[in-house]
Amino acid sequence: MKKIKRRPKLTKKVLRIILAGVALVVLIVALSLVAFSKTVSNDRTNHSGQSQSASGNQSATSVSSGKASAFIIPPTDISNIKKIVPPAKQNKIPSIPVLEYHHIRDFTDKSDGNNYYTSVSPALFQSQMKYLKNAGYRTISWDDYLAGKKTAKSIIITFDDGDEDAYTQAYPVLQNFGFQGVFYVIAGFINQPDYLTADQIKEMSNNGMTIGSHTLDHCDLTKIDQSAVPNELSASKAAIENVIGKPVTNFCYPFGGYNKVIISMVEQAGYLTATSTREAGPGAFQNNLAIPRVTVPPGLGASTLLQRVAGIEGEK
Repeated sequence: MKKIKRRPKLTKKVLRIILAGVALVVLIVALSLVAFSKTVSNDRTNHSGQSQSASGNQSATSVSSGKASAFIIPPTDISNIKKIVPPAKQNKIPSIPVLEYHHIRDFTDKSDGNNYYTSVSPALFQSQMKYLKNAGYRTISWDDYLAGKKTAKSIIITFDDGDEDAYTQAYPVLQNFGFQGVFYVIAGFINQPDYLTADQIKEMSNNGMTIGSHTLDHCDLTKIDQSAVPNELSASKAAIENVIGKPVTNFCYPFGGYNKVIISMVEQAGYLTATSTREAGPGAFQNNLAIPRVTVPPGLGASTLLQRVAGIEGEK
């Protein structure tokens, strides 16, 4: 029989050498992993910083090039914009019926929707004012409203755009019933055909009518470059003040377009009230710079209007 050769036994010394070698290899691998991890982390940090810088540069370029989208404010203006907490989160403002008119004229062409639905005939307007007068309603100004002079039968009557018929049709009827009116004028349209002249505006102001601003160009403030909004607000205000010789503190949003940033700009321009096209109703009276109104469409009977007014007046 052949003898089986047995492998020599490893001595303790050899085992120690092997184990030491293995430990050294493990240590080297561990150190390599730590170094690799730090490198990856630094690369990510640098990449993130470069991305943010690029993003910031791109945003600044967008604004400075005049191609900023709606709601973006140029950096130079941000420091001047105060953060507004809408009064809706604080206290409700007193409700009051605020009527919204545009044209007082005969216009029956329903195919021209914009002009038809913003027109109330002189005869119907006369009837509506008579009903309100006989029901005990009295007009007050926005100054009276802010001073707390509102009573149970107070009402505010407003007219948008400053069309010529505001002077030829609405103004004489208001005077006849002893009513005041608020006329929101587009400053850039003063003395233009079919619009109020400076002399007419001054006369109306001198005879108890309130003249407010409806911007320079009748633009939706939420849809134009936001860097142009302050000029629409302040330049129109100054132009009308130059005509009437009185402070202009009342504003009306063209097309009812506004948001929190626009409200902040309106406040900073020096306006104390601003009306919208939002329909008045329960819980709608929450901000003096976003006041809802009662729209008066063509053909609305005087008695129906009176019911709507009474509903707003009865709101607590």
